[in-house]
Amino acid sequence: MTEQANPLTRREKEIIEQLSFGYSAKQISDILFISELTVAKHKSNLFMKLNVNNTPHLVSLALREGLICWDYTERNITTTKYE
Repeated sequence: MTEQANPLTRREKEIIEQLSFGYSAKQISDILFISELTVAKHKSNLFMKLNVNNTPHLVSLALREGLICWDYTERNITTTKYE
């Protein structure tokens, strides 16, 4: 999977970031000020774009492909490094 072939939106990257923290759709909707249905739609789109079928696989692929990046020194995650 290359980002050029199937670019992710900023919001999709934000969704992956929140999923990597283990947040539920309800928690993500509260954090990002969007509906749970919108979170579910983004997640579904991500599954299709990245050809995965579950959240752990989505997060691990995103980390491996550099779509999100853990900063272990700060125990933080960022999507901005790769935008």
